Amino acid sequence: GQPILQEFPSKGPCAEVAYLDYNSEGKIVDNAQGSLEKRIVHIELPERVHIQVMRWANHINLKITMHPRLEGQDGYCGNFNGEAGDDDSDHIRTRMGGMVAPSELLFHHESEASTVPQHLTIADCHQQQREHAMQLCRSMQPQAGGVLLDSCVFDVCFGGDQYAGEDGLSLGQVQP
Repeated sequence: GQPILQEFPSKGPCAEVAYLDYNSEGKIVDNAQGSLEKRIVHIELPERVHIQVMRWANHINLKITMHPRLEGQDGYCGNFNGEAGDDDSDHIRTRMGGMVAPSELLFHHESEASTVPQHLTIADCHQQQREHAMQLCRSMQPQAGGVLLDSCVFDVCFGGDQYAGEDGLSLGQVQP
């Protein structure tokens, strides 16, 4: 293949399957990155499927927008039946057996994917890095304590110092 989207901003077709647009436009899915420069790849696919790939220093976020198919559908994003309760991982795995049928793949090739998600906890952060994160979070968010402070420390440990000043978890998201 040929390199694409090498400049910012840039746009163009991709293999006659998609149209790509790399720019700073779009609504981010995680407000914790709200103050950072946005670098978003927009992918327009057949059947009105739009994928936004938000590129950050240490990770990416994806937002997939699609419309229900008349003949019905199911997949990792759910089944469009209007019942969010049956779109969790367990229900999807039960319905689909964990894999999308080869005939339903958008890209018509398999990729290796781990079926065991990596679950990091604050205990996985090395002590020296955790102490650094705690100090940085306390200086950048002096009002934070408890779960809010822990959330900041976690973000700094696994995301980087730039996340110390962000409100990754707001008080309204904390369960009582």
